[in-house]
Amino acid sequence: SHAIILYLFDKYAKSEHQHFYPSDKRKRATINQRLFFDCGVLFPRLRSIMAPTYGGKLTEISKSMIRNVEDAYRMLEIYLSDTLYLADDVITLADISVMTTMSTLNGLHAKTYPKLKQWFNNMSQQEYCKRINEPGSKQHIYGLKTLMEHNKQKSKL
Repeated sequence: SHAIILYLFDKYAKSEHQHFYPSDKRKRATINQRLFFDCGVLFPRLRSIMAPTYGGKLTEISKSMIRNVEDAYRMLEIYLSDTLYLADDVITLADISVMTTMSTLNGLHAKTYPKLKQWFNNMSQQEYCKRINEPGSKQHIYGLKTLMEHNKQKSKL
């Protein structure tokens, strides 16, 4: 999906969208690093919860899963130490991508990191997040929690 994001941006972005992925090489490198963090670190933390839940095995999030999620949250907090958003003081493709992962993770395990919480709240107010991301993430969270409860009940039989 990260390669698709970049392809779609290169193919269809208009001049008013350039702040999402500016041509400045240093800024692009930071955005790319955050995108790679999402696909290589953050999303695998979510996948480690999703896969066994969908497979009928996970009944609750383990302490090690929580530690791994919180390690990723700490890194995001560090990324937000110098900028309002993950790679710049404006929203970039990295923020949009990470928001999709964070929306589900935050619903499963919310932890208060002040800068991350503020970033999440700012992103949640964006019209495209309200309209596109929020409904799906709410369904995803509900589905995962429901499946965990189902798996728990099934394991008691």
